[in-house]
Amino acid sequence: MSTFQKTLSKNKLLTALFFTLLAFGVYKDALFLMVAPMYLGLIAGAYYVGSKISDYTINAFYSWSIKWAVFILSLVFTGLYMEEAFIPAMLLYILINSTINPMMFASKRELTT
Repeated sequence: MSTFQKTLSKNKLLTALFFTLLAFGVYKDALFLMVAPMYLGLIAGAYYVGSKISDYTINAFYSWSIKWAVFILSLVFTGLYMEEAFIPAMLLYILINSTINPMMFASKRELTT
């Protein structure tokens, strides 16, 4: 997660947008405060598992597939249990998906082509 923190600290606009969406989501539903870190943890965990795959092609396919699977499942969960916070959650998930790169978790030496 330190790479995500570095990315946010480098780009002040992303940081402001992240915390604005977080605050708006919490305003809509207090459970949103638990959902955002949980989503970050799911994505980071999935990318960490993907970093153990040594083949670059399989790693890229796995990372892309798992990113969208976690995104869709998280949106379904948010839509079912936190309807009021759905839009801020969707925007936050998109921000996280576009900010975190799966290659942040993979070592260049471990990947083969």
